[in-house]
Amino acid sequence: MFGAFLALPSRKREKLREMAFLRLLLVENDPDRAARIAALLSSGNLDVATVATGEEARSALATRQFDVVLASTAKSVESLLLFESPEKNGAVPALVVWGDRPDARDALTVPATVPERELAVEILRLYRESASRREGSSDALPVFDPVEFRSQMGEDEPLIREIVGLFFEDSVSQLQDIRATLDGGDCQTASRLAHSLKGALGSLRSERGRHCAGLLEMAAAAGDVPGSKSAFAALEKTMDALALELRAMLAA
Repeated sequence: MFGAFLALPSRKREKLREMAFLRLLLVENDPDRAARIAALLSSGNLDVATVATGEEARSALATRQFDVVLASTAKSVESLLLFESPEKNGAVPALVVWGDRPDARDALTVPATVPERELAVEILRLYRESASRREGSSDALPVFDPVEFRSQMGEDEPLIREIVGLFFEDSVSQLQDIRATLDGGDCQTASRLAHSLKGALGSLRSERGRHCAGLLEMAAAAGDVPGSKSAFAALEKTMDALALELRAMLAA
């Protein structure tokens, strides 16, 4: 069944999703191997869904947004065809091929010598480096989707105004806290704060904000101070743009 999560208790699955750095779609047609790899990736703070074929992967991408598609064997390299699919919400997931594939085109490649237990760390490293090179591409992501946000809130106007009001109350102090931790060299705390803010921005249907907060989270977790400060500057700019769009929505 396409897009099925690894069979974990629901509370544990939700906790993993809350902690996840990246949303990853694993393409692997061996059920036992898929379950084993997905478990290892989930323990490495990746939100993992598994499919068996490229066709199932295309169906999954049509209904859910992913940051990474992982083709785990030569048999699953057909997932390269995924990138002929239209982008979703202004973004195309990064393709990662695990193994030495000369025909992998522009895919990110994890060498076949990397063991399964180190796969999550290597994917995070590759994605962070790739995302840093493409940082300008975050401008293509929508700052805010008012239609999706209103739908998510059930068109409940009092609730919408309450949620937006809480954002305005908290966002300034959240950014100040992140800036202070970065200035103090406490990257791990900055990463945790960015993770929390990423979740809030996702709830507000700000894909660009979520993306920028995610870049900051990963850079800070890796102890990359210059990268963290660059990501923070992009996040601040996006938060300012989001505030303007939220005010425009309330005034409409």
